Amino acid sequence: SDGPALPELPGECVFYRKAIELRNRLERHLPRGGKILVESGSFAQVAEIAIVDEATLSLIRSSSIETLSSIQYVNRVVAPLLSEEREFVRGIAPYFASVGEAFVRSVVSGELKNWGDTYGWMEEGFRQNGFRLARASGIAWGEAFSAQQARHRDGSFPDAGAQARFDAWIEAYPLASMLSVPWMLLVSRGRLDPKIEALYRALEEACEEWQEIVRQRLRYGEVLGAEVARILEEVLLNRKLEPLWRCFAWPIGPFPRSSYACTFDAHEFTDSRPLVDGMVWEVRVGAKQGEAIGWRSFLLEFSGPHFQAIHSPPTLPWTIP
Repeated sequence: SDGPALPELPGECVFYRKAIELRNRLERHLPRGGKILVESGSFAQVAEIAIVDEATLSLIRSSSIETLSSIQYVNRVVAPLLSEEREFVRGIAPYFASVGEAFVRSVVSGELKNWGDTYGWMEEGFRQNGFRLARASGIAWGEAFSAQQARHRDGSFPDAGAQARFDAWIEAYPLASMLSVPWMLLVSRGRLDPKIEALYRALEEACEEWQEIVRQRLRYGEVLGAEVARILEEVLLNRKLEPLWRCFAWPIGPFPRSSYACTFDAHEFTDSRPLVDGMVWEVRVGAKQGEAIGWRSFLLEFSGPHFQAIHSPPTLPWTIP
C-alpha cells in the first residue's frame, strides 16, 4: 500500500519498501488459487484509475491468483461523499459565487493591480471564510484562453483598450480534510461581443436541457457515465454547438481531478461506471460556435432522485469595465 488512500475499505493495510518485500507479503497474505479485487481495469489504463500497474498484476497472477477489477466496487462504496462532505460542498458553492463580484470590485478599485497579487488575494479571502486555498492556476487573459495573453509586461491587468479581452480563468481547490473542490471563475474585460454573449446563453440552456434528460433516464434505472456524456454531446450538437472537450465532468473526491469514480466520458474511454447516489461532480462544458468560444462550469450532485446543480454560476462572465 502507498498509505491510507482508501481508508474506508475494510481489512488490513500492508506496507512494503522493496520489491522483494512486496513479493514476500503477497505470498503470505494472498489466497493461493483464490480471487482478489485490485484497482485496475481494462477500459481505463491510466494512472489515476488503473492504480495497480501491470508488473504488480503479473506478480500476483504468478501465484495462481485471479485478479478482478475493483473499479465498480470503489465507484459504489468509496466514491459517494459522506453527508458532512456534501454539506461542505453545498456550503462553499455560494462563496465561490461571491468571489467573482469581489474580484471585479478589487480590480476596479485598484486594490488588485496585477496578476501576481491574485493568488495572495484569493488565499486571504478563503482563509477569512474558513477555507484553505490549495492552488489557483490557469490564469489567462486572452482570446479563447489562447497561450498569447494580453497583459502588460509588468504583470498588470490589461486596460480597456486591450484587444484580446475575453476571459480570465482562475481555478481553486479549497480543502477541508482531504476533500478538494475545483472551481472556475470567468471574467471579461469590457463588454462581451454579442456572438459570445449569445453562446453563453445557449450553453446555459443546453446544460439545463441535458440535466432534465438525465433525470428522466434515471427514473428507469441506472445511467452510466458514458451515457451521460453522450446525452450532453448530442444536446450541444443539436444546438449547433461544437464541444471543445469530450470528458465533461470529474467526481469530487479526496484528490484534485480524481478519476477513481464515474466520469462523464464517452471518448477517451467509455466510462461504464454508473451514477451513484451521493456523488458530486465538477462539470466543465466548453463549446464553440463559429469564432465564439464559451465555458460553463458548476458543481452537480446526484442525491436520490435529484440530479441537479448545487449552485448555478451566472450566465455571463463577470465584467470589468
